[in-house]
Amino acid sequence: MQNESIQPPTRKKNMSKVKHVKGKMVLLPKEDETLEFRCRSICASEGHKLDFNIYDTYLEYAVDELNEQYMILGDDIYEIIDINRNLEDDFFTVIYEKDGIVHFETRFHDGGDSLESALEDRLKDIEKNKRAIHI
Repeated sequence: MQNESIQPPTRKKNMSKVKHVKGKMVLLPKEDETLEFRCRSICASEGHKLDFNIYDTYLEYAVDELNEQYMILGDDIYEIIDINRNLEDDFFTVIYEKDGIVHFETRFHDGGDSLESALEDRLKDIEKNKRAIHI
């Protein structure tokens, strides 16, 4: 009988995690401007300059570089007022205030979902079913 070396199974380096995020955001108004134009305006107002060697559009830049200040969901841009990304438990809550501020709190599995995706799905569900809570 030959001696064979048994190797332990390798783990993936990027293991998914459960993330719990709580925050507040407010929908920014839009006129007839495109999403790209609104992202360009935000970048200009924040003093950011686009490096065309890295990004093709202001939208790409905003998604990558301004994701702590702004959340882009579909064609809407929300300004993040407050966010805490280090909480526990698994749930999703969205509350709309009369002044347009959206409170959100979620915990989700980070293996195939993102905060943006989770929020976008939940906001679509609320709009579809008209289940928003107003405080």
